[in-house]
Amino acid sequence: MEIIKIRFLQVSGIVVGGLTCLALKVGNTIPSFIYPLSFAAFCFIYTKWLWKLVTPQLNVDGDWWGYTEYQVLERKAGNDVPHLPIKKPHFIAFRQNPFELTIKAPEGRDMVVWWADAITLYSEGRIVMAYSVKRKSNNKGFPPETKGYEEMHVVKKNWLGNPTILKGVFFHAAEPGKNLFSGVTEYYRGKTPKNIEKKIKKA
Repeated sequence: MEIIKIRFLQVSGIVVGGLTCLALKVGNTIPSFIYPLSFAAFCFIYTKWLWKLVTPQLNVDGDWWGYTEYQVLERKAGNDVPHLPIKKPHFIAFRQNPFELTIKAPEGRDMVVWWADAITLYSEGRIVMAYSVKRKSNNKGFPPETKGYEEMHVVKKNWLGNPTILKGVFFHAAEPGKNLFSGVTEYYRGKTPKNIEKKIKKA
């Protein structure tokens, strides 16, 4: 996220410089309140839309769909263990502006409540987050509450430079008395295919 903030400051400096030059050139022919209003309008437009054009490689804002695949039982804490691998589809939504990145909880399968406790987007297109999840009580072998770590990387972009595919790995935190899993994740930007959407909604 730092590079996005830096670009905002750089572009803001150019805009302020331009407004200052304009004020010196035209003098009192333009009311003085126009300048702060113009800068405020620029800030609104930039934080809403323009930043996506300036730093497209870091724009993950929007709706995504994908899979979480549980591959490895890192620690067994009971007899009730699911047969691995298990691949679970779900929706996910990133909400992003130049100063903040958050995740709207995904829908589907066993995920009742899911949120990012902390999330960071690095300049090379790497997303790292600590997360918490609460599941349905009938998910045998999976703890009802889990904390974990996930790291995703941009593996494909569109012609504008916006990320379109993210792939990563996750690990459950070492909590006492719980089965711990690790695996991989993959997310695709855009409209969810109808067959995947049906699987998610039926789950």
